Amino acid sequence: MTDTIFFPLAGLIAIAMVSLAMRQSGGALPTGSVSGADTDYRIIRVAGVELNRFVPSDYTDYAIVSTDSGPVLRITPTQDFFPANPDSGPHFRLAPDLETVFSGRELRISVRVRSTAQDGATQFELNYFAGPEGQSGWRRFQLGPNFQNFSFEFTVPTANQDQGVDFLGIRPVIDGKGAGIEIESLTFVNLHLWRNAPPSAGGRR
Repeated sequence: MTDTIFFPLAGLIAIAMVSLAMRQSGGALPTGSVSGADTDYRIIRVAGVELNRFVPSDYTDYAIVSTDSGPVLRITPTQDFFPANPDSGPHFRLAPDLETVFSGRELRISVRVRSTAQDGATQFELNYFAGPEGQSGWRRFQLGPNFQNFSFEFTVPTANQDQGVDFLGIRPVIDGKGAGIEIESLTFVNLHLWRNAPPSAGGRR
């Protein structure tokens, strides 16, 4: 099969995958907090149309777009700065069930991501924020034009306040080129459960 046939066909297949996922979810992309429902809480993976749970704030545009690897989340900055407070910027909010399971536990947070810059060079940052109890601080990574996995480990502070405050801040570094990022998947590994709980066949993310 020639390239002139293969690449348009691959694009049509990716578009069809997104459309099918939307039909299966009642015609609307999922929104709201990331939850661990129907999992054993060892691994929480957000991918495909589930990435639409992203909260862009007023500083980014975002879209679920079709690529040859399937649906991905594209994040593009719309301002020349981000706010100092991470809870005012782009993020994924975590549901209370995840806050409870993650409280006081060590996590490995991984993102599979690439740059949208023409030269493939840009950076992005991650920050696990747990409200007044603390945060990981911004962790910065250098990107290229191809999808790669980036991760860091962080022990979440023990929660002693109201629930509904934990989230993962995620943003491209504003570099004057207008470059954004594309995210293929986001994964939280609860290292405590991973080391101590037996494997389970359950889980939907």
